[in-house]
Amino acid sequence: MVYPASVFITGANRGIGLGLVREFLKVSSVKNVIAGARNPDSAKDLKALNDKRLKVVKIDVECDKSIKDAYAQAQELVGDSGLNLLMNNAGVLTPYFTKGEINRATLMKSMNVNALGPAILSQTFLPLLKKASAHKTGDHWGCDRAAIVNTSSFWGSIRRNEDGCGHIGTIAYKMSKTAINQMGKTMAVDLAKDKILVVQFCPGWVQTEMGNIGGQKAAITVEESASALVNSISKLEMKHNGGFFDRNLRCKIQLVIATMRFLMSFTAIASSLVLFYWYELRRKEERFVSLAIFHPRLGNQMIRFASGYGIARRLKRTLYVPLYNDMKSKIVQQFWLRIANAFPKTAENFRFFPGTVNATVVPLAVFDGKQAGFTYEDPIRYVNHSSEYLSLSLGFGRNVQYIMDYLPAIREMFAFSNEIVDQGQKLVRELGLSYASAMCVHTRRTDFATYSITSEFNETIDAAAVLARRTHLKQFFIFGDDLSFMRRVAQQLQDREKRDARVSTFSEFEDFYLSSQICGSFLISAAASTFGWWLAFFSTNQSSVYYIGRQFTNGEDVPEAELYLPTWKRLVI
Repeated sequence: MVYPASVFITGANRGIGLGLVREFLKVSSVKNVIAGARNPDSAKDLKALNDKRLKVVKIDVECDKSIKDAYAQAQELVGDSGLNLLMNNAGVLTPYFTKGEINRATLMKSMNVNALGPAILSQTFLPLLKKASAHKTGDHWGCDRAAIVNTSSFWGSIRRNEDGCGHIGTIAYKMSKTAINQMGKTMAVDLAKDKILVVQFCPGWVQTEMGNIGGQKAAITVEESASALVNSISKLEMKHNGGFFDRNLRCKIQLVIATMRFLMSFTAIASSLVLFYWYELRRKEERFVSLAIFHPRLGNQMIRFASGYGIARRLKRTLYVPLYNDMKSKIVQQFWLRIANAFPKTAENFRFFPGTVNATVVPLAVFDGKQAGFTYEDPIRYVNHSSEYLSLSLGFGRNVQYIMDYLPAIREMFAFSNEIVDQGQKLVRELGLSYASAMCVHTRRTDFATYSITSEFNETIDAAAVLARRTHLKQFFIFGDDLSFMRRVAQQLQDREKRDARVSTFSEFEDFYLSSQICGSFLISAAASTFGWWLAFFSTNQSSVYYIGRQFTNGEDVPEAELYLPTWKRLVI
């Protein structure tokens, strides 16, 4: 076995990349481990590694200038020795569905990070790889000479694609991994005369934020995968050039053919075994609980997650989402995947299971034969229920009593992804707003008109003005779902209060992040809005959250205090 004197690893701040850094640092002959991270300042686990051989370099594989800057730093570190090993490991899984909303930007995000970035990075670092290769003579090939290793996936296989987008929307990811396999093979041919190895590895189904995104706990740990990968990389020879391997250096193409032959001969048995492995083997002694399917918009789904999590904790179970073959289930699934993508820690706290699991349906919050959505009922009576899968009749559960005992954990779970933080910080800079400097207002119109619970123009203006004066905030920032109404509110506030007023034109998750950064006080002008509720949840000053407007509880007699966090208050003008 041989090892590189120097290695550059992208995506090294977490997951498999961080695992690879740790494994290479265990090898004494490795002199330089250059860890590429998009946000080095926030890479706490990476920076905690105390080793003089480790150098952390800022790199964004979507930015050519960032790649060039990283190259310059790497060149200074390795000098005339060149770079022995480049590991294109950074990757993203952005949910995208064939039958879902068309969004070119989402597709390009996967292609840029997973395929185009590695291509440009490999081209940029080629002089350092050539320099390292030139120091060796003869026909020796290996990572101690010069090599490019690309992190791929079995999802890049065309032959093995029998699940389409699956339940987490993998088409963009699969396209990008197929592309990187072709890139690697092509570069392997092009760089053969320079004796630069190029190979692709599938690290396996690994317990990372990405690996757990579908709600299932992945099969192997980061340490298991990274250790096997480094061991396999140390064994690379000329015969491996251009190949696609699993982490143990077994050819993926051979494995695929063997698997397909088995499936063709024993389809029914194989399907049963796969289902057993997927849904039974990994859960060990867990017991599960679900809420009834309920499919309105994002704010409601986040309420369902928070309440469902609280109920699951109360019953010492794990929350699961049943998936049926209908449009309602698909809508719910897409919402929860979006939530998991924006808040990666939430993915560790729920599972997706087929709706066909043998669940016992029991009532919760059913009063006088009617299902409640706002009235609280303690689920503790089911804590000793014997059923492995418990399905509660409760579909919504908007009552803070379901979450109050677990609020710190819920806040921790709703930590933003690195992608949201990056984009959000960019927006904050562009807006020129400082921390907690704005009087934020959420407005809601559109479908709320049916129930006469929309934001009212004059009431919203008066309330926002009162709060701005009370809190001495000099700027207004307006969120909402009706841009024309938002602009009218902003203009009126600006003219009347002589304060700057802006409106949001950003995505839902970007709005959440902005609230967490710029809102010194928050007004929910349509009290019934769950999206407004979540904007307030993320706002910086929880003791300065107010709501106005007519509440909607579908006829249930619920104390208003049970619909909001304890520090929030109804504003009476």
